[in-house]
Amino acid sequence: MNRSRTRLPFRAIAPLIALAAALALVSAACSSGGSGGGQSPTGGATTTTAGPTTTQPSPSPSPEAGLEVDLAAVVLGPDDSPGGATYDPDFSGPKPLEEVWQSDCCQDEQTAFRENGFVESDGSFFFNAEGGTALYFAWSVANLFEDEAGASAALRISEDFFRSDRRTLAVGTDFVGEVEDLPDPGLGDESSAIRYTFGFEGPDEGALYAYFWRIGPLALHARGGGLFFEADDADIAAAVLAMAEEMHARATA
Repeated sequence: MNRSRTRLPFRAIAPLIALAAALALVSAACSSGGSGGGQSPTGGATTTTAGPTTTQPSPSPSPEAGLEVDLAAVVLGPDDSPGGATYDPDFSGPKPLEEVWQSDCCQDEQTAFRENGFVESDGSFFFNAEGGTALYFAWSVANLFEDEAGASAALRISEDFFRSDRRTLAVGTDFVGEVEDLPDPGLGDESSAIRYTFGFEGPDEGALYAYFWRIGPLALHARGGGLFFEADDADIAAAVLAMAEEMHARATA
């Protein structure tokens, strides 16, 4: 594999990746896929509208009723280095809903999250500007909702985004390939995983892997991308899966 090429100017596009940061603080994709009407995985009534799917929350314990979750202890942190990438404090930490889904691009998603009982979000961004590692960038995200139905609805909303043409925003590159469904990773109460390629003008191409899952009212998301002239596809996939498994272990400890 040729590793002697000039590095792509990823730091130069950091502001665009920062936008992906805000968008990436969405929770997850659910294994059922799509946003059609019918019954939600947790039993809430799902309604189909012109925007994202929303679910009327089913009765269940809410954070206000005593559930306490330390999101910062669930997401990866400064001492972690997924796929060799380095923690970036500028784009990490707790995020209000207006930064989870920014109004200028994602008002429908922002509204749907609010209607489904969004409580709080925390996330970590990892970036590598030097090369020689599996991942160029990675995201570790945890979103808390008032109940399981809200978190489950958020998975659908997020999946719709990552399957849309707007998924280009999640990598900040010139093109993205078609979404490929991966085997269900079997994490938490419901989960799914996807892969798609991305790249810049010229021969540079890479792959993004994303794992999405829910544990009760907690929606989790691990995503990372790397370029093929830096790492094998299998190494990129393994690095992101390791992220998801570590987050899951922390959330269930």
